[in-house]
Amino acid sequence: MSDTSTLALSARLHRLFDAFHLRETPTQPEDAVAVAVSAALGKPVSANDIERMTAGDFDGSAVVDPEILAAIAAHFEVPAAYLVGTDSERVAAIDANLRLIAAARDAGVSGLALRGDSVDPSELADIFAKIAQRRRKPSGRDLTT
Repeated sequence: MSDTSTLALSARLHRLFDAFHLRETPTQPEDAVAVAVSAALGKPVSANDIERMTAGDFDGSAVVDPEILAAIAAHFEVPAAYLVGTDSERVAAIDANLRLIAAARDAGVSGLALRGDSVDPSELADIFAKIAQRRRKPSGRDLTT
């Protein structure tokens, strides 16, 4: 599992944008996320604010309104703890699931049924990443479409 105890806010946000888009479509634009977050909060949040968060302007020393972070998490349908939490194990678990979602999408997985509690999402994500890599020709063309 990747070390997320020091995973910066910008890296977490990038993971959200990366995980939640269709395989052949670009990530959501920051302005669309800002509109959704503004509507959820009932107050304006600019695309520039979102862009600054993803650019790392708030990593480390700067503080972001936790209400905004919670609304961003809600927009992407993940627990707010991923963006505002301090429990590194919880953040790591959520991050591993997000990696799994993105890797499964990129590998062309359309369904997955798991049983038991000993499945490591990070290991599955690595397997899916390898599958996606092997499904591409050396020319870079995707063989799954």
